[in-house]
Amino acid sequence: MLVYVVRRLLTAVVLLLVVTAATFAIFFLVPRLAGATPESLASRYVGRTADVATMHDIAQKLGFLDPVYVQYGRFLTQLAHGDLGTSLQTHRPVLGEILTFLPATIQLALAAMVFAVVI
Repeated sequence: MLVYVVRRLLTAVVLLLVVTAATFAIFFLVPRLAGATPESLASRYVGRTADVATMHDIAQKLGFLDPVYVQYGRFLTQLAHGDLGTSLQTHRPVLGEILTFLPATIQLALAAMVFAVVI
């Protein structure tokens, strides 16, 4: 029984690493493979009207100039601490945005389950 639990926990950890690696790749590696520079990635945060020096400073601040493995390590560390980043649209923490809409999401899910059981 203990071997089964340990095996399942190790599988869960591996799956979690695969999912985080895929998420990181989609948001950070794919744009680079498509030709995006660190400065063009930083322009998503400051807007395209900023000058090159400002974009370079923001890219440095956000860590876009670091090697990919350092960026992935920072991504995992922030994720482990509950920091899901900042929304590009509202410029507020993503975790706060999720928690704001969580009650409505739960209500909708419960209503959908009730309808599914009735039908």
